[in-house]
Amino acid sequence: MVFPEARSTENYAMKNPAIASDLSQLSLCFFMKLVQDQGAQIVVSYAKKRSNEMLVEIYPTRTDVYVGNKLFRFTATNLYHDTWQHTCVTWENTQGVTKLYKDGQFTGQVTNSATENFTLTAGGFLVLGQDQDSIGGGFRVRETLHGRLASINMWDKVLSESDIAAQYTNCSVPRGSVLNWSVFKSLTHGNVTVEEPFTSTNLYDDTWRHVCLTWENTQGVAKLYKDGQFTGQVTNNATENFTLTAGGFLVLGQDQDSIGGGFIRKQTLHGRLASVNMWDKVLSESDIAAQNTNCSVPYGSVLNWSVFKNLTHGNVTVEEP
Repeated sequence: MVFPEARSTENYAMKNPAIASDLSQLSLCFFMKLVQDQGAQIVVSYAKKRSNEMLVEIYPTRTDVYVGNKLFRFTATNLYHDTWQHTCVTWENTQGVTKLYKDGQFTGQVTNSATENFTLTAGGFLVLGQDQDSIGGGFRVRETLHGRLASINMWDKVLSESDIAAQYTNCSVPRGSVLNWSVFKSLTHGNVTVEEPFTSTNLYDDTWRHVCLTWENTQGVAKLYKDGQFTGQVTNNATENFTLTAGGFLVLGQDQDSIGGGFIRKQTLHGRLASVNMWDKVLSESDIAAQNTNCSVPYGSVLNWSVFKNLTHGNVTVEEP
């Protein structure tokens, strides 16, 4: 889910009623990537009787969590990054303890005894990307989320450290028993967009695969092909009329979290890659099928495979046929 620039009180996702049963404990987990513009960033807020019944707010130097309008402040863990990170927050009302996890690791806990025996009341508004200064509204531009949010889920229990670590290791957050991510995709407002993955096509195996991806900006449609066969398409209206600008860096095997760099080890390609080519048009299905049948990808009009053979770094090697 993309919360774009410029910040706006119109940009959010909302579910009401959001919680079906009162909660005496909870776990909230998600992936996020923030734009570092130095403002406060609201990930999620929940309100039934008053504001700040549950809130996660991230600053450049701290993370504030509210439960029952009571503050839990974490100053030792910086979540204000422009790289993807996995975050979990847990709370329980027996001792009033909130714990914070970053990238699968426990980073600290704060106790606020004022939340002992507190119950988060069911039936309220849950908002992604905005702070509710009034129930279901009262948003302020300077607190709007600016970045990307994915896989936010909530449970009615405190997850174990091993469960949280597994989410990060598997790069996947399972569906929550209280809230699951899928319901928010149709509840966005303003200019918030949802980027859907191609979930029905498995490319993650240890056999050679022929893969083609096409995109056009008339309708914002991307299509995926596997072994010469069309497998599905995803539309993102936010890419209508978008133009991919010339003159940038193209990297094989790494994600650029900064221009020309910002690589993260866990995202590094591990395997073999061949015949990467790019064209300035949408290839026909027959052209794509022919590539797979002939086991050959012709040179692209934008990029052709041969130029990469002399541009490798590190321990990447080229095996010539």
